[in-house]
Amino acid sequence: MKASHYILWLVLLSLLFNGCNNFLDVVPKGKNTLSSLEALETLLNDDHASGWGIFSEDLLLITNELYPAKSPAFYIAEGKGLIYGYMTYDETVDRVSLTEANHFYSQTYKKITTYNVLIAKINDVSGDHAKKQALIAEAKTLRAWCHWMLVNVFAKAYTPATASSEGGIPYVTDVNFDSKNEKLTLENVYQKLLEDLNDNSIDQLPDTPINMQRVGKAFGYAVRAKVHLSMQNYTEALKDAEKSLSFNSKIEDRKPFIGSTPVREKDAENNLLYAPGSYSYPLWNVISAEWAKLYEQGDIMRWYTNLYEDASGTQGIEGCYTWKNGTRYICNSVGIRTEDMILVKAECLARDNNTVAAAMETLNDLRKYRIHPDDFQKLEASSGVEATKHVINVSRIEYLFTYNNFFNLKRWNTEEQYKQNITRTVNGKLYTLRPDSPYWVMPFPAQATRYNSSLTQNF
Repeated sequence: MKASHYILWLVLLSLLFNGCNNFLDVVPKGKNTLSSLEALETLLNDDHASGWGIFSEDLLLITNELYPAKSPAFYIAEGKGLIYGYMTYDETVDRVSLTEANHFYSQTYKKITTYNVLIAKINDVSGDHAKKQALIAEAKTLRAWCHWMLVNVFAKAYTPATASSEGGIPYVTDVNFDSKNEKLTLENVYQKLLEDLNDNSIDQLPDTPINMQRVGKAFGYAVRAKVHLSMQNYTEALKDAEKSLSFNSKIEDRKPFIGSTPVREKDAENNLLYAPGSYSYPLWNVISAEWAKLYEQGDIMRWYTNLYEDASGTQGIEGCYTWKNGTRYICNSVGIRTEDMILVKAECLARDNNTVAAAMETLNDLRKYRIHPDDFQKLEASSGVEATKHVINVSRIEYLFTYNNFFNLKRWNTEEQYKQNITRTVNGKLYTLRPDSPYWVMPFPAQATRYNSSLTQNF
């Protein structure tokens, strides 16, 4: 049996966080195929497709980026269930009792355990020391990335003043399941993220990834930039974003899409790591009426391609559109692109009134590839707050069909000048998601909380 099959089976048990023998003891004698450096390295060759197939759907419905498979009115008429809650933001919906399992939760901890197996086993096999250190660094970087995703889904946004008392997630760094992994505070989770993403570890990563399934320095610095941004440490986030861009600064140029059907493949040069979610292939997605209004005049994807078709008739809501064409345009729903770092850089610069001009230059340099040349006009700002609001507006369309909007909107909601309501109008009725709504935190699944008493909900 393949080693990966053992891992997947064993990790299902690990999600319970309280009962299983050590992985290296459980593999039957003579069956442990992880006996060479080459075999361990294969654990990193993950296409990141099977694990997150349905990850982004709930988040996109909550942010009102798109409508569900059936019209919002259909689910609202049902008057119950999770999608009803996502459509109405009804806080009386018992999301905890309705969440027996969570695919993203289980699959992400599976990935984490795979990385931990490599780290735990690698010094037991022979091989080049430098290569071992590079593989450990890669595993730790991916482990941090997975935990950062988890904490942004299942916990509140990091606020420096309250992080030491707010609940986080378990941060799993071993493969011994005899002991329970306790839920940590947000502060402790982020401390561990930075430990995994230390300078020495990132330095061990290759300048250029081995293949599209693997990661290099650009990704390592990008993950740390996102961690620092989450922590509101804009000085360090800016440094890391610039370091990431020094290894890969390629931007998707959408001007060639004018008058045609856009094409974007998995191996696009601006992918620091490609990781698909359920909306990486956006064909037939219906962008909400409210979100469609966020497109700038002259946006190439919206106004100069044949991607969108009016969906008012099928949805019963004026102003929504179906992504009708573009079967070969693949979004990077769960991964990281160079554009992420450009937006991190722009926001960090915007946070300082002394670098507003540089922030707007960075943002406009990206927009040149997004807005038709005949329509392009530079955005300008006279203050850091105004510049940051420009970054927010550009980000919401740039991050369409990805996890980023959920994470960012939750983060911005901690700041008075940037918090905002999310609204949806269906059949003339307005539904509002407040900045402090519990819907910004997803519930831990019952399959985990039953076996780990520390997993109290974070809302």
